[in-house]
Amino acid sequence: VVYDRLSGGFFIDGQRASHVVTQLRSHDEHLRRRGILAAAELRDRRVRRTLRELLETPGRHRPLAAWALGKIGHSDDASALITLFRDGEAEDRAAAAVALGRLHHELLAAEVSARLLNDDEPVESYLYALGLLGDRHGTLPVVNLILDEGTAPDHLAIAAWALGQFEDPRACDVLVRLLSEEANPLTCATVGSLSRLSCENATTRLIEAFE
Repeated sequence: VVYDRLSGGFFIDGQRASHVVTQLRSHDEHLRRRGILAAAELRDRRVRRTLRELLETPGRHRPLAAWALGKIGHSDDASALITLFRDGEAEDRAAAAVALGRLHHELLAAEVSARLLNDDEPVESYLYALGLLGDRHGTLPVVNLILDEGTAPDHLAIAAWALGQFEDPRACDVLVRLLSEEANPLTCATVGSLSRLSCENATTRLIEAFE
C-alpha cells in the first residue's frame, strides 16, 4: 500500500485499471459485462476511453457502458453519449440520457425535449435524466408533457418529481393543479416538489387536501 501511494496508484489502481480495460475489450460477453461493472468504480482515463469506444460498437453492452460512463465520466465524455442518444436504439437513448443527466450536460434538455411527447420513446428515463440535470431549461418541456392529455398517469408522477429538481417557480401553478386528496405516487411527488419550490400559492390548496 505504501509503494502504491508513493507511485500514485501504479501498483493497485493502475493494475486494476489495466485488468478492467482488458475485460472491456474482450469478445466474451460475460467478461465484458464484468469489466463494465468494475469500470463504474474507476476514474481512470484509459477506462473512460475504452468505455467511449464501446459506445461506438453496436451491441447489447452499450446501455450498460453508458451507465458506467455516467458514473465516472465528465464533460469530455458527453459527445460520445450525445452520439449514442441520437443514433442508438430506445434502450441506448434511455441510458445515454440518464448518463448525460448525471454529467449535468447542458445539451440534454434540448435533445430530450423534442422526444418527450413521443409514445415510442423511453419517457420515464428522459424525465429522470432531466431531474438529475436539475436545470431550468427542462421546466417548459416537462410542463408541456403534464398538460398534454395523452400523458400516461405513471409519467405524471415522475414529471412532478422532476419539476421539483429544477427549483423554478414557473412550475408552481402546474404543480398546484396536479395536487389531489388521493394518496398515490402523483400526490407524493407533487407535495415534495411544492415544498422544495416553496410555492406560496399552494398553501391553501395543501391545507384543503390535508383536511
